Amino acid sequence: GVNWDKPAVGSLTFGGSTQNNLVYGLNLSLRRGASGASVFKDPGAPGDARYKLVHMGWEDGDPCIFGAVSPDGLRWRALQEPLVRGYLSDTQSVVTYDEEKGRYVGYFRGWSGTGPGTWRGRRTIAYAETDRFERWPVPGTIVVPDVKDDPDVDLYTSGYARWPKARGAHLMFPAFYRRGPDVLETHLMTSRDGVRWQRPSWEPIIPSGEPGSGWEGGVYAGQGLVSFRPDVWTLPLGPRWHTHNQARYADARSQEPPSRGYLCRAEWREDGFTSLEAEKEGRCATVPIRFDGRALKVNVWTRFGGEVRVELVDAVGEEMLRSEPVAGYSFSECDPISGDVPGQIVTWNGRFDLGAWAGRPIRLRFLLRRARLHAFRFV
Repeated sequence: GVNWDKPAVGSLTFGGSTQNNLVYGLNLSLRRGASGASVFKDPGAPGDARYKLVHMGWEDGDPCIFGAVSPDGLRWRALQEPLVRGYLSDTQSVVTYDEEKGRYVGYFRGWSGTGPGTWRGRRTIAYAETDRFERWPVPGTIVVPDVKDDPDVDLYTSGYARWPKARGAHLMFPAFYRRGPDVLETHLMTSRDGVRWQRPSWEPIIPSGEPGSGWEGGVYAGQGLVSFRPDVWTLPLGPRWHTHNQARYADARSQEPPSRGYLCRAEWREDGFTSLEAEKEGRCATVPIRFDGRALKVNVWTRFGGEVRVELVDAVGEEMLRSEPVAGYSFSECDPISGDVPGQIVTWNGRFDLGAWAGRPIRLRFLLRRARLHAFRFV
């Protein structure tokens, strides 16, 4: 996932030759364009349509969202009819199959103008879902700039991705365009259903760079959050040496570009986007939860001399921080967890089995000393 080769695929002619790695373009798209394309693998589709592609284009003067299918991701066949007609999504549209919903879901460009998909107003993120890939409803806006944002903010790409190894958890890495300074910044958003979204922080998770860095215009997050090695997640990035308006207006460029562009990657520890941190000591309790499984696994990081402990509490009590823990599963009986531990089973005097409480409402209480708690899950 780091070192790549460019094979000669031979599908498209460019510069008078098919010795290139192009797999989709103007001719294959029936001369309708191929802007903002993204690809996904459809787990339940027939073999000749296992891979699907979505992009924006134009037909009879109208903007549309188009689709294409492929058996292998290399040989593509454009669908004749638009997926959405008369809709402008001039960004990277991200579509995938949501196995929990049993439907195709898509994230598109939205506009705060007079009608859906019109090129007016502030840019937003829109959403649609369907049972048939070949036919979609008009996307509706789901994410707009927040009241805490500056009044000149637009939302460009969505950077949508499923939260790996988790059910009912979704991520977005949207590019926030700030019109005043003319830069792009990548933020983080989370969701439980893919429709209602929250922001853990109003600070960018990937800011624009300093002058001369090659990132001074900002950065776009690409599609797909993947793991190339254990306990590390990788997100593709597209830095910009020029600002948005410098790219659009040639006379605004003060110099020639230092390169023709490149791709980068951002890496995090597994579930490491945020954490609950105690610089000295802190305690917290969960809301009442029901779980499946027999063991509790935590993702933690501690400083030298730090530790994390967990105790189990019956959820019936209202005093979540004061009620007595379940016998045998208290802080004092918990074996402390220390170090850089992305996936550690919690034990109490060597015992880990919580199967007797599966399906029952319980709380977890955490004790953190000089530690960060990134995530926990039942297995």
